Amino acid sequence: MNENIDAISIPVMAECSNSELSRFTSLYNGIKFANEVNSNQITQLVTSDEQAHDGTLLKIGSTLYAIYCKYEGTQGDAAVNQTAKVILTKCGIDGTNKEDIIIAQSGNTYAGVEQTGGAGSPNGYVVEDKIYILYTANMANTYCQMVAKYDVGSGTLTYNQVLVDDEVLNNTWINQHYNKSFSGTQYLSAQANCSIGDDGFAYYIGWVYRLNNSGGAIIFKSTDFVNWQIYYEYDEAVAAVYEMPIAYINNTLCFAIRPRYAGYGIYGQINDGKKLINLCYYSNCSSRPTFIIDDNVLYLVTNPQDRNKMQMIRIDRDFAQNSLVVADCQLPLNYPSFVLDRSDYTMYVLRSNNHMEISKFHFYFTRDTDAQAVFANSWSLT
Repeated sequence: MNENIDAISIPVMAECSNSELSRFTSLYNGIKFANEVNSNQITQLVTSDEQAHDGTLLKIGSTLYAIYCKYEGTQGDAAVNQTAKVILTKCGIDGTNKEDIIIAQSGNTYAGVEQTGGAGSPNGYVVEDKIYILYTANMANTYCQMVAKYDVGSGTLTYNQVLVDDEVLNNTWINQHYNKSFSGTQYLSAQANCSIGDDGFAYYIGWVYRLNNSGGAIIFKSTDFVNWQIYYEYDEAVAAVYEMPIAYINNTLCFAIRPRYAGYGIYGQINDGKKLINLCYYSNCSSRPTFIIDDNVLYLVTNPQDRNKMQMIRIDRDFAQNSLVVADCQLPLNYPSFVLDRSDYTMYVLRSNNHMEISKFHFYFTRDTDAQAVFANSWSLT
Protein backbone atom coordinates (compact mmCIF):
# COMPACT_ATOMS: atom_id res chain seq x y z
CA MET A 1 0.00 0.00 0.00
CA ASN A 2 1.22 3.52 -0.73
CA GLU A 3 0.45 5.02 2.66
CA ASN A 4 -1.82 4.69 5.64
CA ILE A 5 -4.59 7.23 6.04
CA ASP A 6 -5.86 8.41 9.40
CA ALA A 7 -9.55 8.81 8.61
CA ILE A 8 -10.09 11.16 11.55
CA SER A 9 -7.75 13.73 10.01
CA ILE A 10 -9.51 13.89 6.64
CA PRO A 11 -11.35 17.21 6.15
CA VAL A 12 -14.88 17.52 4.79
CA MET A 13 -15.46 18.95 1.31
CA ALA A 14 -16.79 22.48 1.81
CA GLU A 15 -18.85 24.84 -0.32
CA CYS A 16 -17.83 28.37 -1.29
CA SER A 17 -18.33 31.19 1.18
CA ASN A 18 -21.74 32.50 0.10
CA SER A 19 -23.84 29.51 1.10
CA GLU A 20 -27.22 31.17 0.44
CA LEU A 21 -26.37 31.92 -3.18
CA SER A 22 -24.86 28.47 -3.59
CA ARG A 23 -28.03 26.90 -2.20
CA PHE A 24 -30.20 28.88 -4.62
CA THR A 25 -28.10 27.87 -7.62
CA SER A 26 -28.03 24.20 -6.66
CA LEU A 27 -31.78 24.02 -6.10
CA TYR A 28 -32.64 25.94 -9.29
CA ASN A 29 -30.40 23.76 -11.44
CA GLY A 30 -31.61 20.66 -9.61
CA ILE A 31 -35.27 21.39 -10.33
CA LYS A 32 -34.49 22.00 -14.00
CA PHE A 33 -32.41 18.84 -14.15
CA ALA A 34 -35.13 16.66 -12.59
CA ASN A 35 -37.90 18.06 -14.77
CA GLU A 36 -35.99 17.58 -18.02
CA VAL A 37 -34.71 14.08 -17.23
CA ASN A 38 -38.19 12.86 -16.33
CA SER A 39 -39.82 14.40 -19.40
CA ASN A 40 -37.15 13.59 -21.98
CA GLN A 41 -36.78 9.83 -21.90
CA ILE A 42 -35.10 8.65 -25.09
CA THR A 43 -35.48 4.90 -24.70
CA GLN A 44 -36.03 2.18 -22.11
CA LEU A 45 -33.52 -0.67 -22.20
CA VAL A 46 -35.16 -3.34 -20.03
CA THR A 47 -38.73 -4.35 -19.36
CA SER A 48 -40.57 -4.78 -16.06
CA ASP A 49 -39.82 -8.52 -15.95
CA GLU A 50 -36.05 -8.00 -16.26
CA GLN A 51 -33.39 -6.79 -13.86
CA ALA A 52 -30.61 -4.40 -14.85
CA HIS A 53 -27.96 -2.62 -12.87
CA ASP A 54 -25.44 0.13 -13.42
CA GLY A 55 -23.99 0.63 -16.87
CA THR A 56 -22.00 3.03 -19.00
CA LEU A 57 -23.21 5.45 -21.66
CA LEU A 58 -21.07 6.48 -24.64
CA LYS A 59 -21.68 8.57 -27.76
CA ILE A 60 -20.10 8.46 -31.21
CA GLY A 61 -21.49 10.93 -33.72
CA SER A 62 -25.27 10.79 -33.51
CA THR A 63 -25.38 7.29 -31.96
CA LEU A 64 -25.59 6.42 -28.27
CA TYR A 65 -24.09 3.21 -26.87
CA ALA A 66 -25.19 1.79 -23.50
CA ILE A 67 -23.28 -1.06 -21.85
CA TYR A 68 -24.93 -2.90 -18.96
CA CYS A 69 -25.80 -6.26 -17.39
CA LYS A 70 -29.30 -7.69 -17.38
CA TYR A 71 -31.09 -10.94 -16.65
CA GLU A 72 -34.68 -12.15 -16.48
CA GLY A 73 -36.33 -11.73 -13.10
CA THR A 74 -37.13 -8.73 -10.94
CA GLN A 75 -35.30 -9.71 -7.76
CA GLY A 76 -31.61 -9.44 -7.03
CA ASP A 77 -28.74 -7.54 -8.51
CA ALA A 78 -27.76 -8.00 -12.15
CA ALA A 79 -24.21 -6.92 -11.33
CA VAL A 80 -23.64 -9.97 -9.13
CA ASN A 81 -25.73 -12.49 -11.05
CA GLN A 82 -23.30 -15.04 -12.39
CA THR A 83 -25.28 -15.70 -15.57
CA ALA A 84 -26.24 -12.12 -16.40
CA LYS A 85 -25.82 -11.04 -19.99
CA VAL A 86 -23.51 -8.17 -20.84
CA ILE A 87 -25.36 -6.06 -23.41
CA LEU A 88 -24.26 -3.27 -25.74
CA THR A 89 -27.36 -1.38 -26.89
CA LYS A 90 -27.00 1.24 -29.58
CA CYS A 91 -29.59 3.74 -30.78
CA GLY A 92 -29.89 7.15 -32.34
CA ILE A 93 -29.94 10.22 -30.09
CA ASP A 94 -33.71 10.25 -30.63
CA GLY A 95 -34.05 6.59 -29.57
CA THR A 96 -34.56 5.20 -33.09
CA ASN A 97 -32.80 2.22 -34.70
CA LYS A 98 -32.23 0.50 -31.37
CA GLU A 99 -30.17 -2.69 -31.52
CA ASP A 100 -28.94 -5.05 -28.78
CA ILE A 101 -25.52 -6.67 -29.20
CA ILE A 102 -24.61 -9.54 -26.87
CA ILE A 103 -21.13 -9.10 -25.41
CA ALA A 104 -21.19 -12.03 -22.98
CA GLN A 105 -23.69 -14.68 -21.97
CA SER A 106 -23.77 -18.33 -21.01
CA GLY A 107 -22.54 -20.33 -24.01
CA ASN A 108 -20.16 -17.68 -25.33
CA THR A 109 -16.57 -18.87 -25.50
CA TYR A 110 -13.18 -17.22 -25.44
CA ALA A 111 -10.18 -19.31 -26.52
CA GLY A 112 -12.39 -22.37 -26.21
CA VAL A 113 -13.45 -21.58 -22.63
CA GLU A 114 -17.10 -20.86 -21.90
CA GLN A 115 -18.05 -17.51 -20.43
CA THR A 116 -21.00 -18.51 -18.26
CA GLY A 117 -21.92 -14.92 -17.55
CA GLY A 118 -20.85 -11.34 -17.24
CA ALA A 119 -20.92 -10.71 -13.52
CA GLY A 120 -19.52 -7.34 -12.55
CA SER A 121 -20.89 -4.01 -13.69
CA PRO A 122 -19.42 -3.28 -17.15
CA ASN A 123 -17.64 -0.19 -18.36
CA GLY A 124 -16.58 1.18 -21.72
CA TYR A 125 -14.37 3.77 -23.39
CA VAL A 126 -14.28 5.16 -26.92
CA VAL A 127 -11.00 5.41 -28.84
CA GLU A 128 -11.63 6.71 -32.37
CA ASP A 129 -14.11 4.20 -33.88
CA LYS A 130 -13.53 1.45 -31.30
CA ILE A 131 -15.38 0.81 -28.05
CA TYR A 132 -13.43 -1.04 -25.36
CA ILE A 133 -15.83 -2.87 -23.04
CA LEU A 134 -14.53 -3.91 -19.61
CA TYR A 135 -16.40 -6.57 -17.62
CA THR A 136 -15.81 -9.50 -15.29
CA ALA A 137 -16.55 -12.90 -16.82
CA ASN A 138 -17.18 -16.16 -15.01
CA MET A 139 -15.09 -18.69 -16.90
CA ALA A 140 -13.17 -21.87 -16.11
CA ASN A 141 -14.39 -21.74 -12.49
CA THR A 142 -12.82 -18.38 -11.83
CA TYR A 143 -13.66 -14.73 -12.33
CA CYS A 144 -11.53 -12.99 -14.93
CA GLN A 145 -11.35 -9.37 -16.03
CA MET A 146 -12.13 -9.22 -19.75
CA VAL A 147 -12.01 -6.57 -22.45
CA ALA A 148 -14.10 -6.79 -25.61
CA LYS A 149 -13.24 -4.48 -28.49
CA TYR A 150 -16.20 -3.48 -30.64
CA ASP A 151 -15.41 -2.02 -34.05
CA VAL A 152 -18.15 0.51 -34.79
CA GLY A 153 -17.59 0.43 -38.54
CA SER A 154 -17.55 -3.33 -39.13
CA GLY A 155 -19.55 -4.44 -36.09
CA THR A 156 -16.93 -7.07 -35.20
CA LEU A 157 -16.04 -8.09 -31.65
CA THR A 158 -12.67 -9.33 -30.40
CA TYR A 159 -11.93 -10.48 -26.86
CA ASN A 160 -8.92 -10.54 -24.57
CA GLN A 161 -8.24 -11.41 -20.97
CA VAL A 162 -6.74 -8.48 -19.11
CA LEU A 163 -3.09 -9.03 -18.17
CA VAL A 164 -1.16 -7.38 -15.36
CA ASP A 165 2.54 -7.76 -16.09
CA ASP A 166 1.68 -10.81 -18.23
CA GLU A 167 -0.47 -12.40 -15.50
CA VAL A 168 -4.24 -12.90 -15.96
CA LEU A 169 -6.23 -10.55 -13.73
CA ASN A 170 -8.47 -12.97 -11.80
CA ASN A 171 -9.03 -14.41 -8.31
CA THR A 172 -5.69 -16.20 -8.40
CA TRP A 173 -3.88 -12.93 -9.12
CA ILE A 174 -5.55 -11.26 -6.12
CA ASN A 175 -4.59 -14.16 -3.84
CA GLN A 176 -0.98 -14.09 -4.95
CA HIS A 177 -0.46 -10.35 -4.74
CA TYR A 178 -2.52 -9.51 -1.67
CA ASN A 179 -2.10 -12.63 0.46
CA LYS A 180 -5.77 -13.62 0.17
CA SER A 181 -7.32 -17.07 0.09
CA PHE A 182 -10.37 -16.52 -2.11
CA SER A 183 -11.47 -19.60 -4.02
CA GLY A 184 -11.72 -19.42 -7.77
CA THR A 185 -15.50 -19.81 -7.62
CA GLN A 186 -16.10 -16.97 -5.13
CA TYR A 187 -17.54 -13.90 -6.79
CA LEU A 188 -15.50 -10.91 -5.60
CA SER A 189 -17.51 -8.16 -7.25
CA ALA A 190 -14.36 -7.24 -9.14
CA GLN A 191 -15.20 -4.42 -11.48
CA ALA A 192 -13.90 -1.37 -13.32
CA ASN A 193 -17.29 0.23 -13.79
CA CYS A 194 -16.68 3.96 -13.39
CA SER A 195 -15.32 6.90 -15.35
CA ILE A 196 -11.82 6.38 -16.77
CA GLY A 197 -8.98 8.92 -16.70
CA ASP A 198 -7.15 9.85 -19.91
CA ASP A 199 -3.95 11.94 -19.99
CA GLY A 200 -3.59 11.73 -23.78
CA PHE A 201 -0.99 8.97 -23.56
CA ALA A 202 -2.51 6.36 -21.25
CA TYR A 203 -5.76 5.40 -19.55
CA TYR A 204 -6.30 5.16 -15.79
CA ILE A 205 -8.80 2.59 -14.57
CA GLY A 206 -10.16 2.36 -11.04
CA TRP A 207 -10.56 -1.37 -10.26
CA VAL A 208 -12.12 -2.68 -7.05
CA TYR A 209 -12.80 -6.08 -5.56
CA ARG A 210 -14.58 -7.09 -2.39
CA LEU A 211 -15.96 -10.06 -0.50
CA ASN A 212 -17.76 -9.38 2.77
CA ASN A 213 -15.52 -6.99 4.73
CA SER A 214 -12.41 -7.59 2.67
CA GLY A 215 -11.41 -5.84 -0.50
CA GLY A 216 -9.17 -3.37 -2.23
CA ALA A 217 -9.02 -0.48 -4.65
CA ILE A 218 -6.34 -0.24 -7.32
CA ILE A 219 -5.69 2.31 -10.04
CA PHE A 220 -4.30 0.61 -13.14
CA LYS A 221 -2.59 2.29 -16.07
CA SER A 222 -2.89 0.98 -19.64
CA THR A 223 -2.26 2.10 -23.20
CA ASP A 224 -4.38 -0.57 -24.90
CA PHE A 225 -6.93 -1.74 -22.26
CA VAL A 226 -5.46 -5.26 -22.45
CA ASN A 227 -2.11 -4.87 -20.70
CA TRP A 228 -2.43 -3.18 -17.32
CA GLN A 229 0.13 -2.01 -14.78
CA ILE A 230 -0.45 -1.05 -11.15
CA TYR A 231 -0.24 2.74 -10.89
CA TYR A 232 -1.53 3.33 -7.36
CA GLU A 233 -3.01 1.21 -4.56
CA TYR A 234 -5.43 2.79 -2.13
CA ASP A 235 -5.28 1.77 1.52
CA GLU A 236 -7.99 -0.88 1.91
CA ALA A 237 -8.25 -0.21 5.65
CA VAL A 238 -10.93 2.39 4.85
CA ALA A 239 -13.41 -0.40 3.99
CA ALA A 240 -14.25 -2.71 1.15
CA VAL A 241 -14.97 -0.49 -1.85
CA TYR A 242 -17.92 -0.54 -4.24
CA GLU A 243 -16.71 1.87 -6.93
CA MET A 244 -13.85 4.23 -7.77
CA PRO A 245 -14.20 6.66 -10.71
CA ILE A 246 -11.08 8.30 -12.12
CA ALA A 247 -10.51 11.61 -13.90
CA TYR A 248 -7.31 13.21 -15.23
CA ILE A 249 -7.28 17.00 -15.28
CA ASN A 250 -4.62 19.71 -14.88
CA ASN A 251 -1.82 17.14 -14.67
CA THR A 252 -3.54 15.55 -11.68
CA LEU A 253 -5.23 12.19 -11.27
CA CYS A 254 -8.48 12.52 -9.29
CA PHE A 255 -10.51 9.71 -7.75
CA ALA A 256 -13.64 9.24 -5.68
CA ILE A 257 -14.50 6.22 -3.56
CA ARG A 258 -17.76 4.82 -2.25
CA PRO A 259 -16.77 2.58 0.67
CA ARG A 260 -19.12 -0.30 1.36
CA TYR A 261 -19.84 0.32 5.02
CA ALA A 262 -19.64 4.10 5.28
CA GLY A 263 -22.13 6.85 4.61
CA TYR A 264 -19.46 9.22 3.32
CA GLY A 265 -17.56 9.29 0.06
CA ILE A 266 -13.84 9.92 -0.25
CA TYR A 267 -12.26 12.27 -2.79
CA GLY A 268 -8.54 12.54 -3.43
CA GLN A 269 -5.89 13.56 -5.92
CA ILE A 270 -2.61 11.94 -6.94
CA ASN A 271 0.13 14.16 -8.31
CA ASP A 272 2.75 13.30 -10.91
CA GLY A 273 4.99 11.95 -8.17
CA LYS A 274 2.29 9.43 -7.23
CA LYS A 275 1.76 11.20 -3.93
CA LEU A 276 -1.72 11.33 -2.43
CA ILE A 277 -2.83 14.93 -1.88
CA ASN A 278 -5.99 16.91 -1.09
CA LEU A 279 -7.89 14.02 0.48
CA CYS A 280 -11.33 14.86 1.86
CA TYR A 281 -14.79 13.47 2.56
CA TYR A 282 -17.84 14.42 0.55
CA SER A 283 -21.51 14.08 1.50
CA ASN A 284 -23.19 10.72 2.09
CA CYS A 285 -22.56 8.48 -0.89
CA SER A 286 -25.24 5.82 -1.44
CA SER A 287 -24.67 5.01 -5.11
CA ARG A 288 -21.93 5.01 -7.70
CA PRO A 289 -20.14 8.38 -8.01
CA THR A 290 -18.98 9.56 -11.41
CA PHE A 291 -16.95 12.43 -12.88
CA ILE A 292 -17.73 14.87 -15.68
CA ILE A 293 -15.16 17.24 -17.20
CA ASP A 294 -16.31 20.39 -18.98
CA ASP A 295 -14.18 23.34 -20.07
CA ASN A 296 -11.29 22.13 -17.91
CA VAL A 297 -13.52 22.01 -14.83
CA LEU A 298 -14.19 18.82 -12.88
CA TYR A 299 -17.64 17.85 -11.58
CA LEU A 300 -18.51 14.97 -9.24
CA VAL A 301 -22.02 13.48 -9.39
CA THR A 302 -23.19 11.49 -6.39
CA ASN A 303 -26.31 10.33 -4.53
CA PRO A 304 -26.22 11.91 -1.07
CA GLN A 305 -28.05 10.11 1.74
CA ASP A 306 -30.22 7.95 -0.52
CA ARG A 307 -30.66 7.02 -4.17
CA ASN A 308 -33.61 9.34 -4.67
CA LYS A 309 -31.35 12.37 -4.39
CA MET A 310 -28.67 13.72 -6.71
CA GLN A 311 -25.88 16.24 -6.23
CA MET A 312 -23.47 17.63 -8.78
CA ILE A 313 -20.39 19.16 -7.16
CA ARG A 314 -17.93 21.44 -8.94
CA ILE A 315 -14.45 20.57 -7.68
CA ASP A 316 -12.04 23.46 -7.17
CA ARG A 317 -8.98 22.89 -9.38
CA ASP A 318 -6.52 23.39 -6.51
CA PHE A 319 -8.32 21.91 -3.53
CA ALA A 320 -11.73 20.43 -2.88
CA GLN A 321 -12.21 22.63 0.18
CA ASN A 322 -13.59 25.35 -2.10
CA SER A 323 -15.97 23.17 -4.06
CA LEU A 324 -19.51 24.18 -4.95
CA VAL A 325 -22.73 22.17 -5.22
CA VAL A 326 -24.17 23.30 -8.56
CA ALA A 327 -27.21 21.00 -8.65
CA ASP A 328 -29.21 19.37 -5.86
CA CYS A 329 -32.50 17.61 -6.46
CA GLN A 330 -34.90 14.81 -5.62
CA LEU A 331 -34.47 12.38 -8.49
CA PRO A 332 -34.03 8.59 -8.65
CA LEU A 333 -30.65 8.43 -10.35
CA ASN A 334 -29.15 5.10 -9.42
CA TYR A 335 -25.70 4.39 -10.86
CA PRO A 336 -25.75 7.20 -13.45
CA SER A 337 -23.50 7.59 -16.48
CA PHE A 338 -23.32 10.84 -18.45
CA VAL A 339 -22.29 11.96 -21.92
CA LEU A 340 -21.99 15.66 -22.71
CA ASP A 341 -22.51 16.96 -26.25
CA ARG A 342 -20.77 20.32 -26.08
CA SER A 343 -22.15 21.48 -29.44
CA ASP A 344 -25.47 22.31 -27.78
CA TYR A 345 -24.80 21.35 -24.15
CA THR A 346 -27.16 18.41 -24.21
CA MET A 347 -26.37 15.93 -21.46
CA TYR A 348 -27.39 12.32 -22.04
CA VAL A 349 -27.78 10.15 -18.97
CA LEU A 350 -28.11 6.41 -18.43
CA ARG A 351 -29.79 5.61 -15.11
CA SER A 352 -31.42 2.80 -13.18
CA ASN A 353 -34.90 3.66 -11.90
CA ASN A 354 -36.64 0.29 -11.45
CA HIS A 355 -35.53 -0.17 -15.05
CA MET A 356 -32.68 1.02 -17.24
CA GLU A 357 -33.31 4.07 -19.39
CA ILE A 358 -31.58 6.81 -21.37
CA SER A 359 -32.76 10.40 -20.94
CA LYS A 360 -31.41 13.85 -21.75
CA PHE A 361 -31.36 17.36 -20.33
CA HIS A 362 -29.64 20.72 -20.80
CA PHE A 363 -27.47 21.86 -17.95
CA TYR A 364 -25.81 25.14 -17.07
CA PHE A 365 -22.22 24.59 -15.91
CA THR A 366 -20.97 27.27 -13.53
CA ARG A 367 -17.48 28.42 -14.52
CA ASP A 368 -17.08 31.38 -12.19
CA THR A 369 -16.02 30.78 -8.60
CA ASP A 370 -17.73 33.99 -7.54
CA ALA A 371 -21.07 33.07 -5.98
CA GLN A 372 -22.68 36.35 -7.04
CA ALA A 373 -21.98 35.56 -10.70
CA VAL A 374 -23.39 32.09 -10.18
CA PHE A 375 -26.57 33.63 -8.77
CA ALA A 376 -26.96 36.10 -11.66
CA ASN A 377 -26.16 33.65 -14.44
CA SER A 378 -28.51 30.96 -13.17
CA TRP A 379 -31.48 33.07 -14.32
CA SER A 380 -30.33 32.66 -17.92
CA LEU A 381 -31.29 28.98 -17.95
CA THR A 382 -33.92 28.12 -20.54
